[in-house]
Amino acid sequence: LMQAAIPPHKDRLKPLLDYYSQQLIQAKVDVRLNVPANRDAVLALEPDVVLYAGGAKAVVPPIPGVDLPHVTTPMDVLYERVELGKSAVIVGGGLTGIEVAEFLDAQGVNVVLVHPHDALAKQAGGSERARAIAHLSHRPVKILLRSRSTGITPEGVVVRQQDGNEITVPAEMVVLACGVEPDNDLYSELLAAGVLVLANPTAQLFHALNSRTAMHLSSPI
Repeated sequence: LMQAAIPPHKDRLKPLLDYYSQQLIQAKVDVRLNVPANRDAVLALEPDVVLYAGGAKAVVPPIPGVDLPHVTTPMDVLYERVELGKSAVIVGGGLTGIEVAEFLDAQGVNVVLVHPHDALAKQAGGSERARAIAHLSHRPVKILLRSRSTGITPEGVVVRQQDGNEITVPAEMVVLACGVEPDNDLYSELLAAGVLVLANPTAQLFHALNSRTAMHLSSPI
């Protein structure tokens, strides 16, 4: 939620973040910040059960050069963990790629967005997609549709265009906005250690509460 509120025009989410923060305080939840969430730290708490909400991690495409030092992720960009260059190529034109493009453009970065499909953010919700594309259309961001990134070099990104020709787009930084996948590494480690872990805590707790309510309603008076 913190990351979602950072891109331009998404500050409307900040009141929701403040609301959740206040709810945690009122519920007297022991919130520990800046603490590594690893196997040893969790086991030291000796929990009866772990409600696992490990979030997601960036998908890294299998192309040469993804391990170069000027390659980064949307999260690192939005949290300002990396130094911004004067030019950037964003690999991936989903909703996140669009928002990162707008964010970097607002910082004065020359942005090129490379997307393999014929339209941006096809899987995004209608209103969010329309809003993001409308904002981006007013920015000097170059968009290469039907184009695929085939490699990354110290000078930029190698892009194969629809006609099969390859070009190198110069860039001081490359942002991999290729989607996310579940970050289940810690979940697997805790299971291996014999800890009771609920991998989808919201759904499982909701099911448990509903089952308890159903049992109560069906009990004889």
